[in-house]
Amino acid sequence: MKRTALFLAGAFLTVVDHKRRAAALRVLVAGSFLLMLSASASAANKFWIGAGAGNFNDNTRWSTTTGGANNTTAPGTLDEARFDGLGLGSCTITASIAGVQSINIASGYTGTITQNAGVTISITGGVQDFIQAGGTFVGGDSSITAADAFTLSGGAFTSTTNTLSVVGTLTVSGGIFTQAAGGTITAGSITVSTSGTFTGGNSAITLNSAAGSLTISGGTFTSTSGILTVVEGFSHTAGTFTHNGGTVIFTGNDSTLNAAVTTTFNNVTFNGTANGDNKNITGSGFVVAGTLTFTNGTVSGTIAAQGNVTVAATYDGGTGLLSFTGTAAQSFSIGVGGIIPTGDWTINKS
Repeated sequence: MKRTALFLAGAFLTVVDHKRRAAALRVLVAGSFLLMLSASASAANKFWIGAGAGNFNDNTRWSTTTGGANNTTAPGTLDEARFDGLGLGSCTITASIAGVQSINIASGYTGTITQNAGVTISITGGVQDFIQAGGTFVGGDSSITAADAFTLSGGAFTSTTNTLSVVGTLTVSGGIFTQAAGGTITAGSITVSTSGTFTGGNSAITLNSAAGSLTISGGTFTSTSGILTVVEGFSHTAGTFTHNGGTVIFTGNDSTLNAAVTTTFNNVTFNGTANGDNKNITGSGFVVAGTLTFTNGTVSGTIAAQGNVTVAATYDGGTGLLSFTGTAAQSFSIGVGGIIPTGDWTINKS
């Protein structure tokens, strides 16, 4: 007889024939299912309770029901940490958070959540979201990671002076997002809409997903005074864009840059990932007040250039139309081997 050994939960089963082998496999699948149920059951929604200030890691400040009595421990791996109107005390995060499923701050919460120095926040289990609709969050000097999305619809969020990393989309539809001085932001995309306010400070901001884009359909977006790198698309259909004296680098593959309303940048660099990658500018509101640099790829559509224009030796041309406007003196330079955009040039100086 053929014997087959199976390993299940630390014990070996010896299967003598096909029928027993099939039965053992059913036991194995059932056992795995029970283990998954056990893991799921261990995750919980945990609500911050109490009116006075306290520490996130204090087990006595948490309940499994909103406004309930203390009956659980501080949120851990795969738990959801929730703040609402029935637990208004301010909260200080005094030890690093790793693997929680989400941090969810409801509109009824009016306290302040503070990330202490040296404390990291890692939202990497399950839902993997940071959600804020009320209250105040003050970042520290260490990293904050949301492995999926960041959503601010109310309240105030001041980011860390270290790195805020959002794998998915960073959305500001309400409230105020403020980037602390010296910090950096990496996100798949950024979307600002409705009444949201985003202020980039002097940070380095990189939108780096395969479809990474900046979308402004309402609210106010104030860019960084440093460098904003957009790997893919851009869309400004409503709301306000303020360049803050910074530089925007458009890189990545073919994509659309939609300036449906007037969008005045400071410095802009086009640097496609590969030769021939095209940035198609739609709308008539794409204005560059500072230096316009063509480094790689191609550009189509209309650009109003109010400062100096530089075409690098590596640039591939395109059908872009250039309109030289404004009151300042301007220069145009091209590196040996660079290809000048073939669209019409308009000079309309005042």
